[in-house]
Amino acid sequence: INQFLAFYGKFRKHLHKVEVVSGVILIAVGLLVASGYSTLLASSTLAGILPNAESWIKVDTRAPSTAAAPENRSSFPPAPEVALQTLDGKSFNLAELRGRVVLLNFWATWCIPCRSEIPELNTMHRDLESRGLSVVGVSTYDGADGVRDFWKDIKQDYTVLLGDRGVESKFAVAGLPTTFILDRQGRIRARIVGERKRDAFEAAVKPLLDEIATANSR
Repeated sequence: INQFLAFYGKFRKHLHKVEVVSGVILIAVGLLVASGYSTLLASSTLAGILPNAESWIKVDTRAPSTAAAPENRSSFPPAPEVALQTLDGKSFNLAELRGRVVLLNFWATWCIPCRSEIPELNTMHRDLESRGLSVVGVSTYDGADGVRDFWKDIKQDYTVLLGDRGVESKFAVAGLPTTFILDRQGRIRARIVGERKRDAFEAAVKPLLDEIATANSR
């Protein structure tokens, strides 16, 4: 009996430690979800601590809003001039895409809603590139190696560039994903915050693709 009681006492001590650690983890998860940083649970760092964390969370995509540019075309703001880099380390200027409609998508490898958008953006790139659409992804949190590792699981068929916090600041990106729609003159025509499906993106893109066709028919 004494041996059993000694074993039971040690077991209770270990059980208490497990309960404390589990409680701390659950509190941390709750704080992340409540503060809007639930997508951080998909980061490579936390993945080792909280395996299968993505399955714990159901991301609500109803809240994000779409902010369209004003109706007066003369008031459309030009996209900020920023220094971007290709995955090969070469410089890239958005001005190189003048004459094309640009869907500029800010994303990160650990962002769950960003991942969900990629198949939609891939199909838009394939279907609308010939009509003048350029889909560009800008990662401001991952290096080139991180993006390449990500491609082993999810491939992006469109151009992917590397930005930094300065780029994010100039575009006033407050959350991910955030997408900007630029017209053929390089002006911002719409700002879309949060995950969207293809039909929502096309509602902002197709009228701009049709503008040049309408102008040429006159």
